[in-house]
Amino acid sequence: MILAFIGVKLLIHALHKNELPFINGGEPITVIPEIPIWLSLLFIAVTVAVATVASLRKRRVAEREAVDRV
Repeated sequence: MILAFIGVKLLIHALHKNELPFINGGEPITVIPEIPIWLSLLFIAVTVAVATVASLRKRRVAEREAVDRV
């Protein structure tokens, strides 16, 4: 998820700095706004936090099921 976000961010940045003659005649494409650094950091932090909470929750459920089996 994070890698896909970073890939999209890089693609948007590349379109803003476009120098390739076969893409829009070498002119920058500014229709899509660039993603600010604070938003990138927020996205990464939220993704890591959600993954951590989900992992801890799953572990807790697995431990309860193991105790119930005994």
